[in-house]
Amino acid sequence: MPGGWRDLDYVVASPTVRRDAADLPNVLAAMNHSTPVAVFGTGADRIEIRRIQPSGAAR
Repeated sequence: MPGGWRDLDYVVASPTVRRDAADLPNVLAAMNHSTPVAVFGTGADRIEIRRIQPSGAAR
């Protein structure tokens, strides 16, 4: 991914992805520049489908 997180359209944020994002700069940036479009479940066990906002919109 030469453009890093900007090369992504969506990220699936599972509990594991959210936990490990601190150690994965592209994943962390993708999470920080995305908004949820679908959420399955609640609380810490939820799964989020997040659309990347390349213009820099925050979560």
